[in-house]
Amino acid sequence: MNRETAKRRRSRKTKLAPRSAKPYRYLDHPADVGFMARGRTLEELFANAARAMCDYGWGSARVLARKKVEIRARAATLEDLMFSWLSELLFLTDAEKWVFKAFDISSIEQPFGYAQGKLTSEKATLWEIRAVARGERFTKSRHRVRTYIKAVTYHQLAVRRTALGWQATVFLDV
Repeated sequence: MNRETAKRRRSRKTKLAPRSAKPYRYLDHPADVGFMARGRTLEELFANAARAMCDYGWGSARVLARKKVEIRARAATLEDLMFSWLSELLFLTDAEKWVFKAFDISSIEQPFGYAQGKLTSEKATLWEIRAVARGERFTKSRHRVRTYIKAVTYHQLAVRRTALGWQATVFLDV
């Protein structure tokens, strides 16, 4: 095999690897659990962060995406929005016994607040997410709780743009 053929094969493998890999990975931490999620868009990032949290808490293999729950959250920054989004999902799981499997983010935007870099409204909220979470009510006979997640934390919480899209770091109190 000549150098050019080997180079093409390596290039092909490199291009295919990110598609087959999970869009998140868990991070080591002595007390809590963390994960790093990624996505090409903000919407994909937020959906993948929700998948990472849900997969860690109860696993999604046995969850059916039967019913829809509309979710809307607002926050001052993208980090605050990630915190609010995941906290809302956690609240629905804890208080109303929902387990989720799929997430359709219709929009993440700045509906008001900034216009050409200047504050144009007295409203403090600058970011908004509109989404639908799909899942079902928890049933002991079908679903398994892996780890009880107490809360989403602000510890090292970050949402940032990268060369490949977006990335978030999130830690959960377990």
